[in-house]
Amino acid sequence: MRWWSLLLLALVACTRNPQVAQTEQPLPTPTPRVEQLVAPVALLKSEPTFEALGWRSRWEWQGAEEVLKSLDVGYVVVTPEQLDRWQGEVLILPNVRNTSPETVARIKKLADSGVKLLGTYMVSYRRADNSPWSPNNFALSKSFGVDFHRWVGAPPQAGALQLEQPLGGGRVLLGRYQAMLVKVHPKASVLATWEDGQAAIVEGPAGIYVGEDLFCFENSTSPQVLKLISSLLLRLAPTLELNPKPRLTVRAPHPPVVTIPDSKRPVRVGLGVVGSELLFRAPSGLKVDDKVHPQYRLKPDDPEPHKISAKPYLEVLWMRPNGTYTWSAYRGTLEFVPGESPQLLNLVDLESYLAGVVPSEVPSYFPDESLKAMAVVARTFALSHLHRHQTFDLCSEVHCQVYRGLAKEASSTSRAIAATSGQTLRFGQKPADATFHAVCGGHTADVSKVWPRGTAVAYLAGAPDQSEPMRFDLSKEDDLRLFLGADFSSAYCSSAGRFRWRETYPWPELRKKLEEGLKANQGNDFQGLSALTSLRVASRSPSGRVAELVITSPERSYTVRGDAIRWLFSAGQVGGAGGLNSTLFYLRTTGEGDQRVLEVVGGGWGHGVGMCQEGAAGRARVGQKYTEILTHYYPGTRLEGAVPALVR
Repeated sequence: MRWWSLLLLALVACTRNPQVAQTEQPLPTPTPRVEQLVAPVALLKSEPTFEALGWRSRWEWQGAEEVLKSLDVGYVVVTPEQLDRWQGEVLILPNVRNTSPETVARIKKLADSGVKLLGTYMVSYRRADNSPWSPNNFALSKSFGVDFHRWVGAPPQAGALQLEQPLGGGRVLLGRYQAMLVKVHPKASVLATWEDGQAAIVEGPAGIYVGEDLFCFENSTSPQVLKLISSLLLRLAPTLELNPKPRLTVRAPHPPVVTIPDSKRPVRVGLGVVGSELLFRAPSGLKVDDKVHPQYRLKPDDPEPHKISAKPYLEVLWMRPNGTYTWSAYRGTLEFVPGESPQLLNLVDLESYLAGVVPSEVPSYFPDESLKAMAVVARTFALSHLHRHQTFDLCSEVHCQVYRGLAKEASSTSRAIAATSGQTLRFGQKPADATFHAVCGGHTADVSKVWPRGTAVAYLAGAPDQSEPMRFDLSKEDDLRLFLGADFSSAYCSSAGRFRWRETYPWPELRKKLEEGLKANQGNDFQGLSALTSLRVASRSPSGRVAELVITSPERSYTVRGDAIRWLFSAGQVGGAGGLNSTLFYLRTTGEGDQRVLEVVGGGWGHGVGMCQEGAAGRARVGQKYTEILTHYYPGTRLEGAVPALVR
């Protein structure tokens, strides 16, 4: 027998003998090696945030990375999945708005291990899928020692920080005039305030929260802001080694430019008073009064008018003395109008104007059909509110419609504008007064009850905004309380963050607020508010909103009506910080004397008239088309496909 035959027989015998087989052990599976990420600072990169907020969010995040390079600090960029592998001292969360529960848990685990957090602006405000947390707050609120209060987004609000002594004191100008205002937990410390005294930088149990994103290029370009960021990092980790350079490298933004159908109907938009130097730039040069320039600086005291243009768009940097700025970009032509209050105007086609309005008024991630409805509403509103100002057709703020130009444009809203090109709502022979608001709370309002001097309008009468029949009489106090206390998921806007809300005011603080508000509301009839005796709802409208609020003092009683009630809490300033979200609320008082506390329990955000933007999104999610949405909110109007000629 050959040798290989003997070997084969031996192998067969082994396989048949269990004792022999048991002596053979399988090779061990090698343990995969997990690479640890070691650096004193980690910078979290959030793709869900980029997806929700678009190209500008990526540009802002790049600012954070350039800051760390400029400070010459050891850092590593981490994704949420890599947080468990990182070892270090400070985790930076630069406007990381969208986070999953798993990411939040990883961050809290790091904080529990001693890692310090530095979070800015909208950090952890929404889930990864863009839905709100319940209740409407930061997911990391306890870690930072703050609760969400409200947004601000226009000058002069959030224009400067007042630093407390731990940060060296002084005033720091910021560029963007936007912030998230917060309520501070009892054990947290305020390190800086906004100029109105509200908390801006807060140190909580796990780290520091800043109400605006200091890392974005518009702020961090300033050496003063860069120094502040250094101070915050060293406060969190005193042994960090920083070797700051004089200035960081600024990356220019590259916004996507989508072709917008031209209506051949220009509008002149007022962009605001020019109170500081402007820097004009363009990707391929610009024209100023027919002369070509690579860039152009314009001072507010320039005595000459100017026309500035570029293609495909023109960048404008609204400069501040410390080097911070607001970056913006516009289609069309810009006009500088000199004078005591010099103005910057934007002459732009109506459809291009809408491209900068719609995403400024509603989130661009809303469902397509609700964006189409908003496009028609914005177009109609613009045409029905022309000539509200002496030197231009429309302003760029909430008085007309919020317009942020190409800087705010999004592909989803531009598609909605193109899909509804030229379509407007008509009532009789005129464009309808297509008023709108953010969140109705389950029932829209009658325009004649909101603004008492206004007249009744058939298509703005107010109605329930829900999938089930209304079972409450909201003009009755008991029913209204049940309505606001219920888990009212049948309302189309029930997923909105401010669908339901609560505010509390200690009695002495409340008296001061109401005194300032009544001065503005009552004018010469105001006789003082030396003490606050009582506050009561005297009457309600059919939508449940407070129609009359009576404030009693030793001097006299004051009655405030309609939407003006909201602004009693903001010193009478319409749209001002501190105003109530809506007039859909009831009052509850606890305690005695000056120890009393007023609780305002409410629903909705805005005046409640016309289209509820969150309600429109809710209707679109259940399959309604934009035409159905418009029919509900503006009954009796008709949709026409051509823009009427502008009368000048």
